[in-house]
Amino acid sequence: MCGAALIQVEDAHYEFFEALLTPNRHFIPSGPTADEIDRALSQARRRPELTAEIGRNAHAFATSCLRMVDVLSYMRNVLSVYSSALTYAESMEPESGAYRIVSHADIDALSEI
Repeated sequence: MCGAALIQVEDAHYEFFEALLTPNRHFIPSGPTADEIDRALSQARRRPELTAEIGRNAHAFATSCLRMVDVLSYMRNVLSVYSSALTYAESMEPESGAYRIVSHADIDALSEI
């Protein structure tokens, strides 16, 4: 949101909106090593006009696509899909030879056992 260009370091984990971002349009891409990050920073310093444009593009993306209403809508949809995939057992008794794994949701049920 500050309008500055960011360097995105390669990572296996992504934020939900990252699939919509384009390298060298919304961020400066970089590999995960210190040498790769240094190289990306050096290239950014040599092209201040491109870095400024990337910052403007990233700011425009954030203000148009990352409004709180959009983030909350995404979270509502994720939680709805996740909750629809949950199944519940009729009995709290484990199968023969199995161990019970207790979660916070089971605390009330445990007091009845």
